[in-house]
Amino acid sequence: MLSVAVVEDETDLREEICEFLALSGMVARGMGSAEELDDHLLVHACDAVVLDVNLPGEDGFRIARRLGTRDGLGVVMVTSRAALEDRVHGLRTGADAYMVKPVDLQELVATVESVCRRTKRDASAALPPPAAQGPSVEDCTGEWRLRRLGWELVGPNGQFVALTAAEHDFLGHLVAAPGLPVSRADLLGAQAPADSGDLRKLDAVVRRLRRKVEEEIGLPLPVRAVHGVGYTATEIIAG
Repeated sequence: MLSVAVVEDETDLREEICEFLALSGMVARGMGSAEELDDHLLVHACDAVVLDVNLPGEDGFRIARRLGTRDGLGVVMVTSRAALEDRVHGLRTGADAYMVKPVDLQELVATVESVCRRTKRDASAALPPPAAQGPSVEDCTGEWRLRRLGWELVGPNGQFVALTAAEHDFLGHLVAAPGLPVSRADLLGAQAPADSGDLRKLDAVVRRLRRKVEEEIGLPLPVRAVHGVGYTATEIIAG
């Protein structure tokens, strides 16, 4: 049974899509923003994401770009943006299919099924032989490294974790000031100027990141809170 996340900020449309996917034999869960999607992917396996472009906060193009680093996860964009340049941009950014609203829900189901077949086949073909699985020698450098192009944090043991846009921006600004504390105000302004006063949002990003790193890399995140100032990282380098 396929598991599908539906990211759409229009409540009625989101519920309609989820209901039809469920009637078609899929497990469908709806959410209205990138942040809700990230929280969902932390705890739920997912085969495909049905993704709107015009979302509050991070838009669908940026979400598709970072989801493209996840093997076996299909991305189907469903949006009102019908211009040729938008369709081309969406497909080049990371979408496996691009559909323009209003969509026929039967066609959407068929598209999700087709994308999932293709992504699972591609993911299986990309797997190395059993003896070659696990961290590569090149990744086991003994250092924490932030991959800016791949949107990944690599641990000293070679294990890595995929980063959200907020997590990537947060670590990027710490790495740019090695050993120095970066204020919460600067970190919030770098991520989302409109939310620069919401300190709890930043702390929530850090909590989620610490949990992800410990679960997927098996080591504590080398980021330290500086009382009354912000955060600092002394062990992470750009790589």
